[in-house]
Amino acid sequence: MKSIYLDSVVISYYTVRLSSDIMVLSEQLKTKVFWTMAINKYKIFISNLVRYEIAKGDPVASAKRIEAVSGFEVLKTPEEAENLAYKYYKELKIPDKAYNDALHIAIACLHKIDYLITWNFTHIANIDVIQRLEKYNSKNGIHTTKIYTPDYIIKGADYEQEK
Repeated sequence: MKSIYLDSVVISYYTVRLSSDIMVLSEQLKTKVFWTMAINKYKIFISNLVRYEIAKGDPVASAKRIEAVSGFEVLKTPEEAENLAYKYYKELKIPDKAYNDALHIAIACLHKIDYLITWNFTHIANIDVIQRLEKYNSKNGIHTTKIYTPDYIIKGADYEQEK
């Protein structure tokens, strides 16, 4: 069974009240479809970092997010992930304010997760970041987790799953 690492935004989109912004609403609805599919087809993981991020904010909303992921396995964040995140932060040109995004990528890669699922186009699901990540990991013998949005998985990006 293939594995997925969920980023905090996906969890938020799954649990939050539907938006009136058509673009955000579209991503929220795709997330709900993805969630239903993914639960049965993949081994789903989060990290302590994800748990920390989804616990912030409004207590009622954070309780919904925490409940939504209660059945998912929590990956440890070894010191090696912190070291790799720092390298990613520099190599992938991730800004200071988004350092945790580098840590999400490092955790997923070190645990050899198949897919990191996110709606973060700025610092994770960004073509420049993905290309730098693939190049860096290839050069350094590190597993590269594929970075996708929920809709990419819905549309069948994992055709190998059925082989």
